Formats: sequence, C-alpha cells, structure tokens
Amino acid sequence: MNVRDRRKTIDINQIISNGYQIYYSAGGTDEIFVIFHGRDNTTYQGGIWKLRIRFPPHYPYKGPIINFMNKIFHPNIESKAGTICLNLIGSDWSPTYDLLSVLNIFLPELLENPNARDPYNSEAAKLYNEPTTKYTKTVREYIIKYASSLEDLIPKENEFKKDFPGFGFLGSDDDDDVMII
Repeated sequence: MNVRDRRKTIDINQIISNGYQIYYSAGGTDEIFVIFHGRDNTTYQGGIWKLRIRFPPHYPYKGPIINFMNKIFHPNIESKAGTICLNLIGSDWSPTYDLLSVLNIFLPELLENPNARDPYNSEAAKLYNEPTTKYTKTVREYIIKYASSLEDLIPKENEFKKDFPGFGFLGSDDDDDVMII
C-alpha cells in the first residue's frame, strides 16, 4: 500500500471512529462524502451539511479538496460551488495535518471566525461586517432552508446498489464495522 492509500485509510478510519457519517463515491475512496454538523452555541448550531472531500494524487503532501454540497451562508465559502477559502487546507497544508483535524478544528474555527477581509462570498462578508444581526439572521434562514434535514443528505436505498452511479455507505459511529458496497 502506498503512502497516499495508507494515509487515506487512516484518516477515514479516524473520522468514522469519531462519529462522522461517511459515504464514498462509486469510484472508491478517492472521493468521500461526510455529514458535518454545526457546533452547539454558534451561529451554525443545528446546521447539517454534506461535505465532498476529494483526495488529490499527492495526498497527504497536498491537502484535500473540500466543498459544501448544500448551501451555507459564510464569507469564506463560495455560495454556488461550496468551495472553501481556508489556507490551512490549501497553500498552508502540511502532511502533519489530518482529516479529523480539518473536521474537528479547522472548519469549526472558520465557521465561528470568518475572515471577511478575504471573502469568497461578498454578500456574506458585507453583512458580517455590519453592526446588525442581519448576518446571523441570514445564516439561520439558510440553515432552515438548506441544512436542517439529515434525511435529504443521506443517499437513498437504491443508491446503495452496486450498479447505481451514486454513493455507497462506508460507515458511522453506529456501526461496528465498515461496509464497502
């Protein structure tokens, strides 16, 4: 097993053992989908997002490519493609970082402390910089409209079939083992 595959396996097993629900693309583990929850006591509390995580050919020497698949209102997350502007998973990535740190530390920190001076979403940055509650209100509206139903994010039963060109179930904290379909 090469360094990339070994590291992907370690990272995937870590996030499964930490309670994340994970689905993989029909193409294998080069692309996975993770259910990500907003932290309690933050503006994003109660939000549920599906993250698309792609492992580049030079992983772990190059960081994972991560997108929000359902809409989120945030200055550093592009509104249509869900692309994240975060140097720690881009130009400042280090092979010492792991996917669990991205999910448990880097992304929650970004959500709680946006960098509105370097926005991907200028509308969110503008509202964030205003001394009103419009930003928080808009975030909450997006959560209600786009990020409040776990059922909408989980692949349906027919998507678990081998011939379905969607996702397969990989695991969650409720499973004792990992299923690869």
